[in-house]
Amino acid sequence: YPGGFKQVTATQLHLKDPTAIVKLTIYRMLPKNLLRRTLMQRLHLFPDDVSGHAVTFSFFLFAEEVKSASKASVVR
Repeated sequence: YPGGFKQVTATQLHLKDPTAIVKLTIYRMLPKNLLRRTLMQRLHLFPDDVSGHAVTFSFFLFAEEVKSASKASVVR
């Protein structure tokens, strides 16, 4: 059928979205049930070398320190 079959190379897909190939691979490895959508929503992929852990760690470096409670305010 005209226009029915769309074919995209891995290079074209990578140029459009650097995480799309990995996301599609993970999607196909998951079980084909209702949990698949939830698991994919919880998946976080980063296109560059910075991981989510590094972003969180750098945030806590610049965040203010939490004041410790005095010993008198501790309930025994």
